Amino acid sequence: MSVELSFLGIPRNLTTAVLALAIGIGVALVLGAAMRTLFGRALSPIVRWTIDALLIFVAIETFLYFGGPALPAGIYNYVSFLAWTLFFAAVFRFLLRMIMGFLAKRGSAAAVNPLIRHILYVLLLALVVTILLREILDVHVTSIVATSAVLTAVIGLALQSTLSNVIAGLTIQTDRLFKPGDWVALGEHKGIVIETSIRSTKIRTRENVIVVVPNGKIIEAPVVNYSQPGPEYIRPFFVSVGYEHPPGEVKEAIRETLAGQPHILQDPPAAIRVDSYGDFAVSYEIRAWVKDGAVEELVRDEALTRMWYVFKRHGIRIPFPIRDVTLHAPPDSERIAGETARGVEALLRDVEIMSPLSEEERSRVARAAHVHLYAEGEVLFRQGDAGESFFLIRTGSVDIVIQDAGGMERHLATLGPGEYFGEMSLLTGEPRSATARVTRDLVVVVITKDNFASLLETNPELADRFSEALARRQAEIHAELARETGQAHAFSSEEYKRGLRGRIRQFFRLKPRKEG
Repeated sequence: MSVELSFLGIPRNLTTAVLALAIGIGVALVLGAAMRTLFGRALSPIVRWTIDALLIFVAIETFLYFGGPALPAGIYNYVSFLAWTLFFAAVFRFLLRMIMGFLAKRGSAAAVNPLIRHILYVLLLALVVTILLREILDVHVTSIVATSAVLTAVIGLALQSTLSNVIAGLTIQTDRLFKPGDWVALGEHKGIVIETSIRSTKIRTRENVIVVVPNGKIIEAPVVNYSQPGPEYIRPFFVSVGYEHPPGEVKEAIRETLAGQPHILQDPPAAIRVDSYGDFAVSYEIRAWVKDGAVEELVRDEALTRMWYVFKRHGIRIPFPIRDVTLHAPPDSERIAGETARGVEALLRDVEIMSPLSEEERSRVARAAHVHLYAEGEVLFRQGDAGESFFLIRTGSVDIVIQDAGGMERHLATLGPGEYFGEMSLLTGEPRSATARVTRDLVVVVITKDNFASLLETNPELADRFSEALARRQAEIHAELARETGQAHAFSSEEYKRGLRGRIRQFFRLKPRKEG
């Protein structure tokens, strides 16, 4: 058998095939270089990938055009089949990405999810491969399936779980059960959705753990979505108090607890209901609106922590279940009150504006004062609130802030043990000029107008002494402001003192002082 030789003894058909392959690669390289020169980095990754795939297709088709006659028929058909499969894969991927991007801009939720795009891509490509098998390789898929029924059954059983998860994934997307970023409860797992794929859904729990849940398991159980219809939802929790406290008083204390909490919505307000009468206490249900599922546990902790302080201030007892019957001797209330009063009296000795008081008057004020506890983050009062009480810090700290005309807060001072605030409201009843916010758990002595009224009634001259003390304090404040700002503040101590004396007398309804 003779072989027809060509250049350098290489078979002619092989020479033709190599030359055709070189031409195809050359054409692809030239076109690729031209595209990159024209567009550079302006092309998106999907466009660059599509161009690269099409250039490979052009190279293969060029090779088949020039070298095809030299190839065996079987190899020619298989190479052609692969080339056209690559072509349609690139085109379908590009078109689906463009169409889904267009629909996503128009607000289509289905277009945003990559799962639907992947499924459409697989279905379209499977359809084209079926057609290419029949037209190029003369292979009929129906005959393959018919002659391999046993193999099909085995594969079907093996993929049963996977197919179930894929169908479940389609159901999740069709019903729009959740989307990435939603807070959900999937069975025993609760967290934020990271992504949903064809087979499973990933969530990140509050413990920062990634949990992969098969889609088939998700549709078998109820799905709780805390982010739909909106991120706000009701977080119920319960608290129990003693039977001796009226429900109205308890509900008001709970409202005080919830007011100003950063993670609880004030509008709509929380619903507070009597839940049940138990063996040891009355149970109350609190249904508060929270801003986001991410802060659910934080909301409960903040509310119950502050509630302890509020209940303590209001004398509301939180009972505990004990069935032992024990006889307790009544506490020596006079001894306890005496110890508290002596501690308050000692604090008052170091307060400058209380210097006009005699020892006996200071003792009377101390016995009438109240000691209150506040939790970190609570607000004692806000700028503009009405007030007639004075605060003296025993332990803890308070930030004093003001709000300017533009609504911005400015920090004035941080007050600690032994320092005081609220003296102007106590003596003149003027609205609060600043906001007081607790920065560390606070024990504070509270003195009210009623504590002072009897003193001023029996000794009206105290109004003059208090006006002098307040005038000195205001002069110090203005001097401090001048040092901070570098600007002089006009302040007449005598004029201020006279006006203040009149306001104190008016607030406590004292007879006007005769001048002269």
